[in-house]
Order: sequence, then C-alpha cells, then structure tokens
Amino acid sequence: MPDHQEEPATRRGAPRLLLLALLLTGSYHGTLVLTRAYRGADGAGALQFLASAYARHPLDPWDDRWYG
Repeated sequence: MPDHQEEPATRRGAPRLLLLALLLTGSYHGTLVLTRAYRGADGAGALQFLASAYARHPLDPWDDRWYG
C-alpha cells in the first residue's frame, strides 16, 4: 500500500490562483507603465527631480537647482 496522504483541496488550486494573481497584477501594472500614467501622479515631479539630481551627482547633496 502506498504510504502517502492526499493533498487537501485548498492546496491543489493554489498554483492556479497564484498564476491568476500574477497575471492580473502584471497586466494592470504593465498597462500603467506602458501608458506612462505615473508621470501625472501626485508627487511624480518631485521624485523625478530628485532622481535627476542623484543621477547628476550621486554623492553630492548640494544641487544649485534647488535654489533657483
């Protein structure tokens, strides 16, 4: 006789639910990235400014553009 136990019903559907969740998440966020919807988001301008300041001088906290 085989010495294994039957998996519960909730564990059998877990990979399908995970795949569905990843598919839905990827399609939603992929659409936002492809349409560049994040550019008009609240606070996006400040984050883009900080990113460009860091890209110009990564270790220098002083940026003349702050005091324009």
